[in-house]
Amino acid sequence: MIHPRDFIDAARARGFTWYAGVPCSYLIPFINFVIGDTALDYVAAANEGDAVAAAAGAWLGGRRAVAMMQNSGLGNAVSPLTSLSHTFGIPVLLLCTHRGAPGISDEPQHELMGAITAQMFDTMRIPWSEFPQAPAAIAPVLEAVDRYMLAASRPYGLIMQKGTCEAYPLPLRPAPRVLPRAAVSGGGHHRAVRERCSRTTALGLVSPVGLIHGPAGRAKLGAFHTLSFRALPQVPGAIPAVFNMYRASLVVAP
Repeated sequence: MIHPRDFIDAARARGFTWYAGVPCSYLIPFINFVIGDTALDYVAAANEGDAVAAAAGAWLGGRRAVAMMQNSGLGNAVSPLTSLSHTFGIPVLLLCTHRGAPGISDEPQHELMGAITAQMFDTMRIPWSEFPQAPAAIAPVLEAVDRYMLAASRPYGLIMQKGTCEAYPLPLRPAPRVLPRAAVSGGGHHRAVRERCSRTTALGLVSPVGLIHGPAGRAKLGAFHTLSFRALPQVPGAIPAVFNMYRASLVVAP
């Protein structure tokens, strides 16, 4: 058994400082620790696919990210893992709990996914390891993660068994200060409504080359989809340039 600090601090030393996830009882110590650490970021996702997509966005922004989920929700993450992370070479560390593991008594809904969790990772061509259950095992596991992500720039999975982590309570944090709402006078809201630009004008501002119709527009959009994002965070100005290309490739019906 490990303390969540053991793994999270070791991962932090390797650059993993951004987390997204969907709760699972196995993950409570991890989520509580991340929420309580002001140097880490945590996004509570609505579903597992959103967690993977958000983690991919964090990587595009230059952060190493972890997506946490229960294996019963792994199916929700199949699409972003296979069509986003795999296609564009976005390495996300997946922390997946193993509910319904063979030989472990659990709720009926976990039985099938518990039996096929490892096969799910194999089918998606995502290499995986058992989540470390002793402090001495953490460094070798994270070394394997780093080695694969550096070579392949694709996701890597860690499957967590029941009873791996010590309990960790959610730390009490002071309530955020709420700023007073600014008063609006002089009909400002109505002026703002009247001054809204049309959809056509807005798209013209978004796209540096204006509106693109027909085959030419579709060709540019197709070219955008073939780009590899693997090296973007390492190239200054690359991300804005790519998204400028995307905005220039908007296809708008006449």
